[in-house]
Amino acid sequence: MSTMPPTPGPPSWEARPQLAAPGLQPPTPPEPVRRRAISPLLTGIIGGLVGAGLTTAILLPLTLGGGTAATSPGAAPQSDILTAAAEACGSPTGVTVEDDGVTLTFDHRGEDEVTGGDIIDIMCVFTELDMPSRISTHMGQTTSLDGRQSAEWDELEIQWSYHPDRGMDGIVTAVAD
Repeated sequence: MSTMPPTPGPPSWEARPQLAAPGLQPPTPPEPVRRRAISPLLTGIIGGLVGAGLTTAILLPLTLGGGTAATSPGAAPQSDILTAAAEACGSPTGVTVEDDGVTLTFDHRGEDEVTGGDIIDIMCVFTELDMPSRISTHMGQTTSLDGRQSAEWDELEIQWSYHPDRGMDGIVTAVAD
């Protein structure tokens, strides 16, 4: 029975023959590269500080701004416009005011849905918001192939989509000047 010879690999530094000329010192192995170790605790502290700084940078403008759109003197705040329009129509099914009154979502009941509101009730809210006929006509002509549509009037922005199965769904947002 024969044994397999060891597989040759790169010789270690110590196993290399010393090829020094007479009177010369044999070569010395290179110094290993030493890296400074960073404490896991220090890494965690730095990560926490960076995370806190980013969170502050994101939330501070929202907090200072109060989260509502700016209003002109004598006008109702934007958050009140959407709430007042929904309430004037009896807060219809499928219409929800959110984000402290800055966002109004609408969900028209499509052919395959059991939830959502009637389009007449939703259009009542649009009438209360003084939606121009150019936008309501555009909405009425939107097909399922048109994708997401958007328009603006006064200080409001609307985005909507339509599919016969899902109905017309979208969002009205109060925007600052």
